[in-house]
Amino acid sequence: MSSKADKPAGAEASANEKVGKKLWPPILFLLALAGAGWLTTYFDAVCGLVLYVLVLFGLLAAASLRAEHPDHRFYLSMALVPLIAIVSLSMPLEYFLELYRYLLISVPVLTAALVVIRILRLSPAEIGLSFSRVLQVPLQGLIGLTGAIFGLIGFWLLSPQPLIPTLSLEKVLPPALIFLVATGFTEELVFRGIIQRSSLEVMGTWGLVYTAAVFSTFYVGYLSWISWAWWGVVFVAGFFFGWITKQTGSIWGVSLAHGLVNICLYLILPLLLLGFIPKLI
Repeated sequence: MSSKADKPAGAEASANEKVGKKLWPPILFLLALAGAGWLTTYFDAVCGLVLYVLVLFGLLAAASLRAEHPDHRFYLSMALVPLIAIVSLSMPLEYFLELYRYLLISVPVLTAALVVIRILRLSPAEIGLSFSRVLQVPLQGLIGLTGAIFGLIGFWLLSPQPLIPTLSLEKVLPPALIFLVATGFTEELVFRGIIQRSSLEVMGTWGLVYTAAVFSTFYVGYLSWISWAWWGVVFVAGFFFGWITKQTGSIWGVSLAHGLVNICLYLILPLLLLGFIPKLI
């Protein structure tokens, strides 16, 4: 005869088993995305593109099979990830200056994100776009300034060349706006606004880790400690942005921070500090 203490243990084991069954498909998709990034970086961009397309169709198929279920929102949201890669790999970006490539990629990505938001009937508040949060200027501004810290770490690791010739207002302002909108707002809307929300519904708190891991698959680098260190910084930044979004219910501050990372990394710090900080690569 079983004791009363055995029943909760059995129920807990059953619950853990259900959670495990629920998590393995998202993990497989995460591994596939990481594999596509690895193929693109190390082997051949066409092979990476093919795998991204297969992942996209897999996610759309999973979303259609899980209609009227929270998983449907998750898989449809995740379809934005391979779409970003497909757009960046298939567009003729070599004909444009590097700075404007970010803008060109962001247009179809932002359009697709708005379509997903419409299909899933997500309200502005649900994706962190509550305009009442914009009025919290001091808080959102402090969150935004954290981007300078990640940008400084990134510059120390990567030492990129500046994308502008001088630090004049007319040279800095247009690309800074591009980074704020094309990378800051667009990517945070996709990852922290849409994907993280659906991940939290499916995985609970682990959704923060999962979203940061998915975000970091775009930063698979070469086999050097610097590349792995930068990947780690991106993962930590993604997790931090996700945690902030969960706590505040807003993506405004993290969008500013994300944009500021790139502004510091590619515009300001290379012209201010190049030559003062020793190159690591």
